[in-house]
Amino acid sequence: MIISISRTARAIFCMLLISFHANAQFGIPKARKISTDVPLEKSDQLTTLTEEDAKNIAVLIDAAKEDPESVNLIKSMKEENLEDLQELQKLPQEDVLNAMKMTLDEVMALDYLFADKERAFHEMDKDGMIAEEHRKKYRENPQLLEDDTRRGLYFQFLSLAVVAGYL
Repeated sequence: MIISISRTARAIFCMLLISFHANAQFGIPKARKISTDVPLEKSDQLTTLTEEDAKNIAVLIDAAKEDPESVNLIKSMKEENLEDLQELQKLPQEDVLNAMKMTLDEVMALDYLFADKERAFHEMDKDGMIAEEHRKKYRENPQLLEDDTRRGLYFQFLSLAVVAGYL
């Protein structure tokens, strides 16, 4: 059976984009084009979930369950996006876990990326990850860019955990 990674990734991304755009206002990374004619099992785009990854994911999920702000966000997400969530929950669990792993990897890379906040702004801007209307405020305040990026990735992770049924 051939499964289109890009269709699955696009479905997850669209749900997150709709929810994310309503809750945070900063640039969204450009979608990467992935071939649609590659069988899932032969794709090099897949992520292998290690035991360490599973532990890190579990720690983040447990922390979200204890954080009142996250609990309210999850509740709101479930109420406002019920139909989208039901549709996304039909996706293969492996695809959702891969997306969670990639998001976790991005969260973990933020310390390195933002070690030099001005360089981070320029790199993200160069890659088209900062919307034009937010360029000035992030250029003047790279700390705000870091904070918004962290919040955005956390929201993305929570959204995926909800889709996977962990929250």
